[in-house]
Amino acid sequence: MLEGLPPTTNHAYGISARGGKAGMYKTGEAKAWQEMIGWQVIAQRTQPRQDWQGRAIRVMITLWAQDRRADVDGGIKLTLDAVAKGLGFNDKMVDYVSVLRFVRPGNAEATEVYIGQDMGEVIEDGRQAQAQEPV
Repeated sequence: MLEGLPPTTNHAYGISARGGKAGMYKTGEAKAWQEMIGWQVIAQRTQPRQDWQGRAIRVMITLWAQDRRADVDGGIKLTLDAVAKGLGFNDKMVDYVSVLRFVRPGNAEATEVYIGQDMGEVIEDGRQAQAQEPV
């Protein structure tokens, strides 16, 4: 279980214009969230670091939110980047992503991420965790 939810897209990225060219940049809020999540992933890792090279990776993200203000898809890229860095793989190896959101007014917001090569394994891990809904 990772603390909080990723920043919304509007809070995660900004637009700048330099030399007549427009570009996007990651905000300080987004960088700070990714750094925090990366360290939480390292601290919570339950298995030895795996060699993910050349393997298709499947990911299931569960968002535990207090309300529906943010789009469910807004933080996928930030979450994948942070988790990939913490576990030592390139997020280009991700072939499948699913996102679930559960709204629990008044409860702490959190993000859960399940990763594996076998989608059945990833889904089963997620189901077991949902059955034990965080308080």
